[in-house]
Amino acid sequence: MDRIIGQYTGSEKGPLLIAVGGLHGNEHAGVEGIKRLLFLLNREEIINPGFVFKGEFIGIAGNKMALENKVRFIDKDLNRIWGTVGDQESAEEYGQMETITAIIEQSITTYAHTQVVLLDLHTTSAPRGIFAVPTDLEGSLFFAESLHCPVIINMMDELKGTMVGYYAGKIIGGSTISSLAFESGQHDDPLSITMSVAALVNCLRSIGCVHEDDVEGKHDDVLKAYANGLPSKCRIIYKHHIQDASKYQMLPGFEGFQKITAGQLLAYDDGVEVRAPMNGRILMPLYQQKGNEGFFIVDEG
Repeated sequence: MDRIIGQYTGSEKGPLLIAVGGLHGNEHAGVEGIKRLLFLLNREEIINPGFVFKGEFIGIAGNKMALENKVRFIDKDLNRIWGTVGDQESAEEYGQMETITAIIEQSITTYAHTQVVLLDLHTTSAPRGIFAVPTDLEGSLFFAESLHCPVIINMMDELKGTMVGYYAGKIIGGSTISSLAFESGQHDDPLSITMSVAALVNCLRSIGCVHEDDVEGKHDDVLKAYANGLPSKCRIIYKHHIQDASKYQMLPGFEGFQKITAGQLLAYDDGVEVRAPMNGRILMPLYQQKGNEGFFIVDEG
């Protein structure tokens, strides 16, 4: 797998959208979504004589070794080490972080872009896990709201060492980066690829790379239908941290944004019951063998 999945440069100067898929190696939908977007952009040139692309798009593969082995990470979680100092035991992930950083920063400085947006594409181990994660910067929230899905407004406060957090508001080559993440659904659900494409197209439209009527809109319709009935904005009110995911067992059947009640049995951690400490909606219940967050509880608003 090449690190740079693909690149598309427009005929006119404009913004830069950088998309990263597969920072977690068991999350392939983002990578496939980037490939499909590149296909759609090249096809648009053929079927739409009036198509004009302003700026540039670049798609990057995240944790290459983990992607090839279809595991979340090898030594360290690649989306928890940004801004930290590397060590010998996890040289693989730190080396990849440095490579991705070099590509991102070279892409930004090579051209005089009017705006830079970094979109990090993910999936979850539970169904109906579609949502956007902005930083606390105004531009990031604007792009998150353009994705027609729930927005978790304070998740970056709960997750440290993420790529999105590292680049939030960073100035490179005179350009200030707006960064955000998008969770497109369950890992193995084919619809998650469609959601990733929809998010990418929406970002291109929001920053002015493509006209609103260009690039097919069926993906966007699917995204809106899938998010129908879900809250527009949520805030995390509880994070359940776990030490060893191999000893953590979520009860089956939970899905993203499902309502739960205080005292409800949710999981077993090394044989000990884990019950909901409060009412709310569950987010990202963990159904995989790697990770440090068993689940989140969010509240609307």
